[in-house]
Amino acid sequence: MITFAAQFFYCGNINHYLVKADDFLSLYSEDSMVKMLANEIMLPSPSVIHLKGLRGCLDTLLAASMQKLTQKSHLFVLQDKEEAFFFLHNLESLLGKGRLLFFPVSYRKPYEYEEVDNANVLQRAETLTELAKERSMIVTYPEALGEKVITRKSLSSHTFRVKKGETADRAFLEEFLHSYHFEKTDFVYEPGQFSVRGGLVDV
Repeated sequence: MITFAAQFFYCGNINHYLVKADDFLSLYSEDSMVKMLANEIMLPSPSVIHLKGLRGCLDTLLAASMQKLTQKSHLFVLQDKEEAFFFLHNLESLLGKGRLLFFPVSYRKPYEYEEVDNANVLQRAETLTELAKERSMIVTYPEALGEKVITRKSLSSHTFRVKKGETADRAFLEEFLHSYHFEKTDFVYEPGQFSVRGGLVDV
């Protein structure tokens, strides 16, 4: 068991202070106990580690330090959606949004599987896609992990890619989008919708 002495880290935007976020994180990552924790995580068969004595947002600071020192993908499972959002926001203040991924549930309300939140479905797919590309930090919660996900092979086979400058048949695009249950609307205001205005297809 690794015990950290009570320390305090302000949860707000660190960029408001004289020390830059990168410099602050670099200083903290040089701490001997932080390095010891990183070395333990890097072992081929790491042991179960229990941390206690964390105060303020020290858990966020430790998470960011582990990413910096290990250069591996990390999965952080928080107790619920609200805690996950809070943790993600604090990580963003230290690392920026580039390396962070959020993995939510697909549904608007717990256990109401008929009412899908298209934005969350899109975010889940984007997280799975990015995870296959590079090292990332994924923040989620048990409810989201309990939901089944599409396999990498299925995701790839059901992905339609277009590039700038390519031409595509409008009728084919409409048929393709309908086959994947996209809703045709006058104006697109959320994921899962598309509209056709003259030669323009807005997805």
